[in-house]
Amino acid sequence: MNKREKLLDIKDILEDCLIKNVIIDDYLYHHNVSYNNTPSVVQNGILSLREQNKRGITNYSDEILKKLDDTSSHINGIDGISLSIVGLDDLYKNEEEYDPFNSSYVDILISKDVDAMRNSKHYGNEFIARKIILPDKFRSVDIRILMYIKELLNKNDITQKDINELTNKYNCLRKIANELVLTGNLVPIREMSYDNILLDTYKLSNAPRIQK
Repeated sequence: MNKREKLLDIKDILEDCLIKNVIIDDYLYHHNVSYNNTPSVVQNGILSLREQNKRGITNYSDEILKKLDDTSSHINGIDGISLSIVGLDDLYKNEEEYDPFNSSYVDILISKDVDAMRNSKHYGNEFIARKIILPDKFRSVDIRILMYIKELLNKNDITQKDINELTNKYNCLRKIANELVLTGNLVPIREMSYDNILLDTYKLSNAPRIQK
C-alpha cells in the first residue's frame, strides 16, 4: 500500500463511522490533549502533572518536577490544569487568544460546573483548574483527523513522517473509543473537520489497526 492509499484507507474507515450532526451546548471549557495521552485521560480524568506522577502515569524525578513547576513557561505548573474558553468579549486589544481548534490535538469539551480561575499571563482566555477533572465532566471528545488528511492530500510530497503521524492519530483514536466502551462512560466522539459529526464509538473501537 502506497502513502496515498494509506491516507485514503484511514479516511474511508473514519467516514464509515460518521453518524449524524450533533451539537453540544452544556459545556464551557476546552482542554487540548495529545492523541497519545487521550486514552489515559478518558480513563483517569484530566490530572495535574503532580497527580500523574503520584499515580505512576508519569515518572518524573523531583528535579524535573521542579523545572516543570516554572509557571513562566506554562502557567498551570505541576498542580494546575489549563483550560480555555472561546468567544470571550473582554480581551484586551493586543491580548493573544488561545485557539483550541487544532488538528494536531484532541479537544475535550468540559462541563460548566468545573471550578477554574482565569489567568491571562500567556493567553487572555486561559483558565486554571486546581482539582482533578473526572471523565463525568467531559461533554465531548472532538477530533479533526479528516482535516489533517485533506491537508496531506494537498501536499506535493507526502513523507513517511506524515504517514506515521496520521497512523498514530488514527490508532490512538481507536484506543480512545475502546477506553470509552470499556469504562461505560460513552462521551460522544465527534469529527469536527467540516461539521459537528458524531462518530460511532462501538464501530470505531472495532475498526482495524493500521500498521505504520
